[in-house]
Amino acid sequence: MLQKKIVCIGDVVLDIIPSIFPIAKNKILSDGETFIDSVTFQKGGCAGNFSCVLKSIMPVAEVSLVSRVGKLPYSDFLISEIKKYGVIPIFKIDFNEKTQVTMALSYNDGQRHFLTFLGGLKNFTVLDIPEEVFADLHHLAFRGIWFAEKLLLKSELFIKKAVELGVDVSIDLGFDPYWNLHKQDFSFQQNMEKRRSAVIDTLKYVKYIFGNEFEFMQLTNTELLEEAIHDIINMGVKNIIVHRGNKGCRIIQLSRTNPAKVVSSVDIPALKVEVKNPVGSGDTFDSIFLAEVMDGKSLVQAAALATAGAAYSLMKPAGTIILMDKIRKFSSKFPILTQFLNYSQF
Repeated sequence: MLQKKIVCIGDVVLDIIPSIFPIAKNKILSDGETFIDSVTFQKGGCAGNFSCVLKSIMPVAEVSLVSRVGKLPYSDFLISEIKKYGVIPIFKIDFNEKTQVTMALSYNDGQRHFLTFLGGLKNFTVLDIPEEVFADLHHLAFRGIWFAEKLLLKSELFIKKAVELGVDVSIDLGFDPYWNLHKQDFSFQQNMEKRRSAVIDTLKYVKYIFGNEFEFMQLTNTELLEEAIHDIINMGVKNIIVHRGNKGCRIIQLSRTNPAKVVSSVDIPALKVEVKNPVGSGDTFDSIFLAEVMDGKSLVQAAALATAGAAYSLMKPAGTIILMDKIRKFSSKFPILTQFLNYSQF
């Protein structure tokens, strides 16, 4: 794999990750107390996780993470953790804010819920992105897009700039916490729509968009995945990668000559594994997918190995370092992936 320069712009947080709750999900908020097996403190956030996995599987690449953090002591911890992976942290320190924290709750049915304090991310703006990050850049990833609203609302500026320089751009859609608030007063609805419009305005520049079924339907205000995909195609995205949980993933590529025409749509099944840590599996999938695409693999080949990587991540404790040779070896255990790993059509 040739040396690449990849810059990720987005969120990094202090993750507090309890082990999977041993009781039913509907009892979590009841009065009482529950023992858990462990608690992990680590770097987190969609951008933070993605950057570290990408560097682990592309060790010769230059991977940088641009973000904003709050004051000590947690900002020092995050910088140290990011550096351990070999990622270059380009962080603006906000001495007027505490550092962002997420409590990542995992349930025994595989679902998750995140409780997040935004901290320094609240003041993350385009002014925190140094000009030099665009020099000799191969790929720009925008992740954790909803957690820095000031940045999101101006994101078209830096995404368009990257594309004009010939850089491929990817976005992970993710879950906007405002979607939990949309039934409240008019001001919440206005703000949610403003955020949604900011994302839609960038999509004509985006080569790869990642998201799950619910996220795509929420963005497009549709009730069926097929309707959401149709709308996103019309917004100008070149390639759509749908995370479908225990149904696997769907890869949709559009024609280069006719952007509204689907060249191919392929579903790759999920792998059945014992889930020990559901946090970060989507970030692992995305990083492996992009690494494989940058190495010349077809989209389906990339997604097949990414599926194996996500399953591997689900099986491992929080903080496990992902290595490409281990993922390739792991993928060979699943004959169901063989046809997709050899799929070279697109």
